[in-house]
Amino acid sequence: MHVRDVHLATELANISEMAPEALGSLIAEIAACLLRILSALSLTTTVGAKWIVKHGGPVTEPGKA
Repeated sequence: MHVRDVHLATELANISEMAPEALGSLIAEIAACLLRILSALSLTTTVGAKWIVKHGGPVTEPGKA
């Protein structure tokens, strides 16, 4: 885990305690931002195989079980 991950998690925990009604919209805003970043990354040329796996699913290379 990266230091920035811990910082973000701490900030979200603080918001959930101080302003729980704002937490849902903040998470939605973060998700929208991440989707914009992923969309921009998918438009760039990459070298090698790249793929996204849903959290909780097995991580395997394409074509391998």
